[in-house]
Amino acid sequence: MAGRKDPGGASDAELARSALSGNRGAFGELVERHARQVVALAYAMIGDREKARDLAQESFLAAFQSLGSLREPGRFGAWLAGIARRQCIYAIRRERRAARALEVRRDAPVVVLPDPEGSAARSDEEARLLAALGRLGRRYREVLVLRHLEGRSYGDIAEALGLSAAAVEKRLTRARVMLRKVLEVGKS
Repeated sequence: MAGRKDPGGASDAELARSALSGNRGAFGELVERHARQVVALAYAMIGDREKARDLAQESFLAAFQSLGSLREPGRFGAWLAGIARRQCIYAIRRERRAARALEVRRDAPVVVLPDPEGSAARSDEEARLLAALGRLGRRYREVLVLRHLEGRSYGDIAEALGLSAAAVEKRLTRARVMLRKVLEVGKS
């Protein structure tokens, strides 16, 4: 969320300004604050938990190296989401190039299964939801994750994905319909 502030703590904007001044501790706090959301975004785009964690680390490294380009410290979260999204797109492109080089066909849909270590702790409903999300296309998974898991506004999602707010609303509507259908089929 833009300008997020922890109770009794500094806002994203304050931490970003401090990080821009060279305070690595402030950047570390921003990393802690946004790590879950960046991993969730990467997971939505990639569909692989381990790769999502790796891409989140790459995103934070890229953000640290590009910190000087941050023009609106209050929009740190949206800026970071854009970096994470680009890192995922680069990873997808690298993977596609590697697959073409090996002449591997990837026509099968991506299915995301719950993490075996955490599945015991998760409710059946959460596991079903994760599996259903994995059956959706990347563009639909990412808007659902950004809106419902990260709680981002339509404007933040639009900025992060390079879309208009109307396009985000339309994509979310389609994604919800598709998710309901997948979940209904899963009940049968």
